[in-house]
Amino acid sequence: MPKVTKNKSLQQTSRIKAGKRAAKGNSRNGRKSFTKEFFASFTLEELAKAQGVSPMKDPKKMAGAWPEDEDVDQFVLETYQSRG
Repeated sequence: MPKVTKNKSLQQTSRIKAGKRAAKGNSRNGRKSFTKEFFASFTLEELAKAQGVSPMKDPKKMAGAWPEDEDVDQFVLETYQSRG
């Protein structure tokens, strides 16, 4: 589990407070504020950076997610058949 630094924790707290103000329609100085961010289009890179995620470096961590004795193709086939 990654450590949360004091600086990162403060940034998260600031974002939460800003989000609450925006939800109420208020800016930091008390004036009405309608954020453009709600309708903004972000690239995948911008979203990943904002969420603090990065690409998986070791795909072997995904190993074992599906039982070896189960046939994935058969599962998919049965799923589609059951949906009619």
